[in-house]
Amino acid sequence: MRRADDMRVRNRRPGAGSARRAGFRGIGGGGGGGSDPSLWSVDYSQLTVTRNTEATLLTGAPSSSQFMRVAAPNAPRYEDRGDGAGPLLLIEGLREATNALSQALDGATWGTLGAMADSTPVANYAIGPLGRGAVRLATPTGTNRRQQTRAAVTTVPQAISAWARAAVGSSAHISAFAGGSAIVAAGDAALTSTWKRISALLTTYVSGGTSYYIQESVARNTVGGLAAGPRDSVIDLYQAEVGRFPSSAIRTRAKSSAFNTPRYADTIVGTSAQVPAGIFSGPGRLSQFSPVSSSAEMASGEERWLLSIDGNQSGIRIRHTGTNIVLEALAAGVVVASLTLGAWAAHALLGALTWDPGAGTVGLGGVTSAPGSSWSWTPGNVRVGGIYGGTGEVWARLGALTAPGGAATLGTTPEAIDVMWWGDSLTCGTLATLAQWRKVVGEIDAALPHYQRRYNPIGFWQNANPAFDNDWSMSVGGAQVSTLTGWFSAWNLATLGLTPAIAPICIGTNNLGTGGQNPTDLAPLVGGLIDLIAAAWPGVLIPLQKLPPRFDAAASKVVDWNANFHDVVVADAVTRGHNVISDDTLATACAAATYADLLHPDAASAPAIGAAMHAAYQEWAALL
Repeated sequence: MRRADDMRVRNRRPGAGSARRAGFRGIGGGGGGGSDPSLWSVDYSQLTVTRNTEATLLTGAPSSSQFMRVAAPNAPRYEDRGDGAGPLLLIEGLREATNALSQALDGATWGTLGAMADSTPVANYAIGPLGRGAVRLATPTGTNRRQQTRAAVTTVPQAISAWARAAVGSSAHISAFAGGSAIVAAGDAALTSTWKRISALLTTYVSGGTSYYIQESVARNTVGGLAAGPRDSVIDLYQAEVGRFPSSAIRTRAKSSAFNTPRYADTIVGTSAQVPAGIFSGPGRLSQFSPVSSSAEMASGEERWLLSIDGNQSGIRIRHTGTNIVLEALAAGVVVASLTLGAWAAHALLGALTWDPGAGTVGLGGVTSAPGSSWSWTPGNVRVGGIYGGTGEVWARLGALTAPGGAATLGTTPEAIDVMWWGDSLTCGTLATLAQWRKVVGEIDAALPHYQRRYNPIGFWQNANPAFDNDWSMSVGGAQVSTLTGWFSAWNLATLGLTPAIAPICIGTNNLGTGGQNPTDLAPLVGGLIDLIAAAWPGVLIPLQKLPPRFDAAASKVVDWNANFHDVVVADAVTRGHNVISDDTLATACAAATYADLLHPDAASAPAIGAAMHAAYQEWAALL
């Protein structure tokens, strides 16, 4: 793979509010709550959502297959944990993962001390929580483990966690070591085929950096782990983070030992004009309150705000007093209602959370405080789930925000898409007549557990055609460049709610073949497609692939295009301000393949092509 000399890479993530422009809907019901203004409800889709990183969420109860997805940056997360509550709005604060390669546990960043067992690691052994292949790791009895050390991590407490399920054996073990005797571990020796999260809390830092261990087979039963013995399970989404409890999964890549991968706080704010007037003076409720952490994991003095108005002087919060945990209403800095809460478990459904300014009360799960002082709030800027202009995130899933008796529904979460291929049958992998190429694309996909999925929204256009699906690429077999560009020019791509980081293009062979065109005809068409993609997702990295060889009358046109036109198209796109690179990985891999017909490599070539593209993806990711 090579880059034109004058090519540059720019930041690609959209700014705040992009997910709202992408058309997601939050809690419905309208600002006025219908004909009766006292039955107000907050429409979250009318507020501004900011979180300048992707973030994960559950879509159902843990299972043996996929039960998570990745939300796009600046998109709300409506998480369904399969507990009967349905999707609820998930709000978390800032966390940074301090480990590298959270999914590719067979990668070079994770080393082996001692020995592995049963020829492990085995990549893609089972479907992971995010739908990608997960790694089987097994170690025999003795001093054996997978490990990595992060020299710059010295802060405690650190929560370590991983998702695990049974493989040939059913034992999973993780641990963290901070020098001297500071070690903590967690394990489970009775795993099933259902994914389960195990976690531990490192509370003491001694010296040096912090090392993270997986499937350590020595005895750790005195520090929360298992007794000595062999370990064998599938592990995915290993995570170490500074905090008192594990948060939602953070995907990490391989970086230097000083690098942390952040997941920024979920911030949902609006002006007084964007929320109903009744929120400032009338009774209100959140239809469900489900904390991410247990009550025991809340720190003394910590405040978690459910609703705030222009800072931390007015609103509803939960506070740890050092002795008790209380639910409080504040007005102009004065606590006007208070309820002492009991203990709760992480992710427990605690019921509706209520407040009534006229009665001077707050309540949770049907329990209401004794009357305090009546109050009203001065209208201002509102934040749901944190302090306006500050932190104080609620670390919880929240239901609809309404007046008592108000009605509202929850929306959907736009998905983060890392890699979106653009092309024809060489990249679509979806036509029933191209089963051999589907295997090639599947091989690439399986080799990349770090990347969420390929996407093919052409299926939204032709969803009646069973030859297309929605999870491979933005491609259609046989379509000329102008046809594909025309379809999507007429269709606003930004409304898809997708935010690809990388958009590889491999298209044009049909123009040179059945289309009867020459490279001079093709060049402006490919340039137009680049313009379309770059306009929809500013800063997206576009690796323009040289065309794989073909073995018919148009073969010489492909050679001419690759040698004399391809790099010119790339350079011209860069001068127009697009983040484009020249790439010949796919063409080179296909040149060494055996073919099923005059255009498409056969199934036997899939592993080699998949491995080549895997390496290219890693290089592309390093450019972001």
